[in-house]
Amino acid sequence: MWDYYDYNRFELSIGNGKINCQDERFELKHIVNAKYNEPELAKLYLLRDSEFYQYVGTTFQPVKKRLNQGLKASGKNGYHGYKWKNKTQIELFIWTFEGLEKYQIENIEAELVYLIREKYGKWIFSQNEIHFNNDFVFGKVLAEDIFNYLESSYSKYKINTSGKDSNEVFSEPGQYGLRGDPYLWKELKAIYEDSEIHSEQEFKDLLYSSFEKITGNKPIIGKTYGVKRYRFGGMSSGSVHCGFWIEKGFPLLIKQYKESNK
Repeated sequence: MWDYYDYNRFELSIGNGKINCQDERFELKHIVNAKYNEPELAKLYLLRDSEFYQYVGTTFQPVKKRLNQGLKASGKNGYHGYKWKNKTQIELFIWTFEGLEKYQIENIEAELVYLIREKYGKWIFSQNEIHFNNDFVFGKVLAEDIFNYLESSYSKYKINTSGKDSNEVFSEPGQYGLRGDPYLWKELKAIYEDSEIHSEQEFKDLLYSSFEKITGNKPIIGKTYGVKRYRFGGMSSGSVHCGFWIEKGFPLLIKQYKESNK
């Protein structure tokens, strides 16, 4: 089905802040590339490498101009599509669409990003703001066809399965310490699901390093730390009790990790 769409694929190398491509189709003078420079054509472009999908963007500008903007950007003006520029080798896919308005091409972008998130359990590594709308339902059809093509041409990305046993590992205790502790428990679970853990020591290190990163402190008996994003009301709202974690929380999690990985 995807063969019906007007698209091209390019292999790019990036060095010294510049795009290097020997493919003549990427040259501005090449007749096939003319459509990538026409301002009236909506363009959807995607960058990926062997690690994962890096970026999805839309533009009516010449694509090469848009990519060069990404190489020069620093995120100060809200443009975060520059983060892929630290790659050395990358694949570029470009689709062009006649007759689409800005909100319609942005709808395809949003649908495509969602499909990637739904399958792999994580977002594209670098992405600008996504514009959602329900006024162009055909965008879902186009995004599904494009996603199926991308997956068929390279389907080696690892689906996030590390969370398959997370409910067992993070089976909740009967009682917490303070009101912030249940939210820390949930956040540690999410961190674990998104991590590559292969041993009990790695799991233990993850728990302690995550605790310190979230609270800004090491767990110490007798100490209580406040985490602003856990403040949802109540006397001890947002408070994390170190005694609970040292005496019960961490030991329980480590025990449950060992049991689930026998």
